[in-house]
Amino acid sequence: METRIRGEVEELADDIHRMIFETVRRIPRKIQDLRSGATGIDTSGVTNYRSLILLYDRLFWGSAYRTFVMDHYNAADETPFEEYQLLDITDFETLVAWNVVTPMKELLDLSARYPVTTTSGFPTHGVMDFVEEYAAKKQLSKKHPLLEQVAAEFFDSLGVNLADETTASNQTQ
Repeated sequence: METRIRGEVEELADDIHRMIFETVRRIPRKIQDLRSGATGIDTSGVTNYRSLILLYDRLFWGSAYRTFVMDHYNAADETPFEEYQLLDITDFETLVAWNVVTPMKELLDLSARYPVTTTSGFPTHGVMDFVEEYAAKKQLSKKHPLLEQVAAEFFDSLGVNLADETTASNQTQ
């Protein structure tokens, strides 16, 4: 936590190395253990594995993290494992909420195949950024369908009509 407050480059690089690179480095072995049954988890019906790394903090510049990981593989003279996706907690919440419209696996596949680029031209690799573009292309609301449903049910239970509240709020602005 201290490195996040002070932002010292060396300590932050050590944190990224430990939290992301070391995690990515262990993924192939984890998949091998799952396939072989070494984990004790029944995976007999599983044919494909998806490697997701969930980060608590908002993920900006996902491509920079991927470059960092690749540089560390090169420095260690190891064959890189590149079949993973970095997600932050907001991406994960977005996937869960959008699952009612488009299955998570489909959104993950699409976001990996068609990464969104920032205005500066860097790929974001962010699921949330992809979903916003995907929603626009499919002419869907960018709002999270599940969250909208839960919010509506909650406010309905309180006797509040969200549509009326939104209209009133927009008229006062």
